[in-house]
Amino acid sequence: MTDWIGALFSWVVGAVLVASGVLKLGTAIQFQSTLTQFRLPTWTWAGTGFARLFPWIEMLLGLGVVAAPDPWGRAFAYGALALLLALLVLVVRIFRVPGTVTCNCFGGLGDDTVGRSTIVRNVALVVIGVLAVATERCPASVAADRTGGWAYPLPAACAIAGAGLLVLWRAVRQRRRTARLIRTLTVRDVGGNELPITEFQDPPTFLVFFSSGCGGCQSLVEQFRWWPNLLREGYDLQPVLLGTPEQFGREEVFAPLVPYAWYAGSEVASAMQLTGLPGAVLIDAEHPLGGEKAAGHFAVRDLVLCDGWTLLAQAAVSADEDKSSPADNDREFS
Repeated sequence: MTDWIGALFSWVVGAVLVASGVLKLGTAIQFQSTLTQFRLPTWTWAGTGFARLFPWIEMLLGLGVVAAPDPWGRAFAYGALALLLALLVLVVRIFRVPGTVTCNCFGGLGDDTVGRSTIVRNVALVVIGVLAVATERCPASVAADRTGGWAYPLPAACAIAGAGLLVLWRAVRQRRRTARLIRTLTVRDVGGNELPITEFQDPPTFLVFFSSGCGGCQSLVEQFRWWPNLLREGYDLQPVLLGTPEQFGREEVFAPLVPYAWYAGSEVASAMQLTGLPGAVLIDAEHPLGGEKAAGHFAVRDLVLCDGWTLLAQAAVSADEDKSSPADNDREFS
């Protein structure tokens, strides 16, 4: 009986790591964003290489805990415990910092915000990890000893199957969430009247998002009045201000745009998976929550504007010389 209990502790640790790794596959960009939010030294994760490698490290540790016999099994168990302890330290440290941080702990499955429940979950995993190390029972070996050699791969297979089911569950939940957002997501005009996000599908529309406290947004909005004449052919352009008309009206640089912009909260930017501000998203019938995306002053400009836009911009500037000096225009479109 003691063998089974020890094997169960080890299997839980291994299965959690396998599931966590499988769920992170394909989420390197989100995981890299998490590393940034956790304020880790850049040298520990520079580029997306570490974000792509880490899920495989988790899966290797998990499968080693589940299937590797001693002395390898013990080494994998200690490695898994060290990883769980490190993750606990990170979430406790980031929990004490003001603001909301997402952890991408299980590839975005469930509530992904770092909070007390995240800490409780990680503490529980560390406790189970300590028990797994203390009992030192390999689930695969115990299964083979108690039921026959045919059962040796069974614990690992169960862990992998469980991870696969979680991936399917996440996909179903994501499809349902996406369908709900398409039906219910709205923006507001300056008077508070709501417009469904689906109204931007025809013609295909670039939504350009600005935040009042963003230096790049303030720089970009100074150019924005020229952009309707510089768009790709067949597309529309709409500004979305993340906040209220009163908030943006107090800032001189945004004031001319206030009566004509749409307004939204952070949930709209989150639903469209913007990775930074200023940001742009292309809405069309095939991608009602955004297909092509860009973040940052120059990336947004390159996404939205047509080829040869600089020549058109110079012509527009020449036609509007009474509103700004030539020196200002050279700087504006540089």
